[in-house]
This record gives sequence, C-alpha cells and structure tokens, in this order.
Amino acid sequence: PTTITTPTPATTFTSLAYPKKSLSNTFTASRDTNVSPQEAYNLISNGFESALPKAQKAAERRGKAQPRCLDIGAGAGVSTQLLWEMGFRDITAVDWSSKAWEAYVPGPLPAGVRFLEADDGRFFAGEGRAEEYDVIVYNFAVNEAKAREAARRHLRPGPDSRLLAPVNIQDDYWLSQEYRLYGSSGEKL
Repeated sequence: PTTITTPTPATTFTSLAYPKKSLSNTFTASRDTNVSPQEAYNLISNGFESALPKAQKAAERRGKAQPRCLDIGAGAGVSTQLLWEMGFRDITAVDWSSKAWEAYVPGPLPAGVRFLEADDGRFFAGEGRAEEYDVIVYNFAVNEAKAREAARRHLRPGPDSRLLAPVNIQDDYWLSQEYRLYGSSGEKL
C-alpha cells in the first residue's frame, strides 16, 4: 500500500533571496521601478512599522486571530519574508509568475502564508474580488488612480488599514516613482 503524507507546515517563512539585499536595482526581476530591493525593504518597514499593532487590535475586535496582508508582486518572496518578520501571520502572496517563488521559497509554507499565481488584475477580478485586507503592499509601479482604487476596494474600512505602492509620479516617464501610503478611502497619507 502507498502511504501519502501531508508535509507538516513550517513554523517560519523563508525566502532564499532575502539575504541578497542590494542597493542597486540589478536584482529586481522586472526592473519596472528605480527603487532597489534594499530601499523597498526599508520603505515597507517604515510604512508599516505602526500598522501591525493597530491592525492586530482591529482583527481582535472582529474576532479574527490575525490581520490580513496582501503582498502583490511577491516574486521571490522577499517582501513576504519581510512582512512575516514584522509579525504578520496571514499573508496572501500574489505574482504573475511562480518561477521566482518556486526557485527561492522552500516548502512547506507556514499555515498563514499562501501563494497564488496571477497578476493583480486577474487576482482582483477573480479570487480577490470580494476580499478585504488590513495591509496591502504593491511591489511594482502603478499609477496613482490604480493605487487609490485598490485601497478603496480592498482595504478593510477604517483608519488603520494601509496600502503602500511605488506610484508613477510623471505621466510621461514610467521610471519615476515614489512610494506612497494610502488609507482605506483611497486618501494619500
């Protein structure tokens, strides 16, 4: 008889790409921003340093154990690991290709982390259509209207929800972005 066993979930999240912190953008997969991975880690940490305690309290008020986090453009799992290390334990990581994730994220995953192969448009039109999150991170450049719309539609209503994205700041130059933080009404914070 063949015995099929389910792997025991990991107790921590690890991306083998995480130690490759770089101050140049040569490590980025798509090179669609002029922000290096190390700068992105710093911006995510700074943008959400106060978000976890507030999101945790809001989740507890809703009867949930953990605040929900969406990591869009998760790639090799570097931003997912950063969010994990910050204390987030309910993370949905989404990327248009699973190749980097499969190459750099050894399995099995912790129980609260899942990966979906989809671009943001397909994710929000499908499985993520009716979902709300306490925290959303975009890891690729978007225009401001798209960032505001994602915040309005997919952040949980309330003063403590946050979306962080590298937003194009010039209409005629796609390599000029700055990270911006938005609230659940789509307002720039």
